[in-house]
Amino acid sequence: MKKVCMIFCCILMLSYGTAAAENVTLFKDFFYGMSKEDVEKKVNIAPYGNSDGKWFYSYPVKFINKDWEQVFVFENNKLQLIFLARDLDPNIYQIVSQSIIKNGFVPLGITSDDKICDIIEVAKRSKSRADMESEINKFELSALHNKKIVSVYIENKIFQKNFHTVNNAMELMRIADDRMREVDIIIDHERIMIKFLAPQMAIKYMQEQVGEEHF
Repeated sequence: MKKVCMIFCCILMLSYGTAAAENVTLFKDFFYGMSKEDVEKKVNIAPYGNSDGKWFYSYPVKFINKDWEQVFVFENNKLQLIFLARDLDPNIYQIVSQSIIKNGFVPLGITSDDKICDIIEVAKRSKSRADMESEINKFELSALHNKKIVSVYIENKIFQKNFHTVNNAMELMRIADDRMREVDIIIDHERIMIKFLAPQMAIKYMQEQVGEEHF
């Protein structure tokens, strides 16, 4: 009997460990795939606009010592991503960027309207680190001046692991680990948003929902 109990306990521990290992953190205590009910245990949320029960907000949340609106996006009761949003302040982009980098992320790409700065492409063609930083900074400053920018950050460990085997950011995204985390800074005129997501997990989920069609 004791042996059976021990085996049962081991199975429970392994099951729990597997479930915990699959959790991919989005922001703070919230992880990808978290149910709306579990989110509500941690924060008060309310429906956001006319989103058919997919978008919910809580306000305020502190980040870099400032108040932000916090928006949770669900699909089939599974948390897909989190937005933080607020009015644009001077130098807030740089402060947010520094905070993201300090948390173990590095920039992967920057877009502004139809222009793209692929960090991997720039790094591979630059003759020196100074040349690389100069090209990236020039693009970034121009985008910030126009108040239209999307900066994509991924975990440094993923970047370092794949840098030498890919030619650009798109190739890295195609082969990156399922558990990869991404943070985007988005400026659209007078608003700034921070988006926390698990892109590979989201793609995998979409593929599962679509299924395999034969025709």
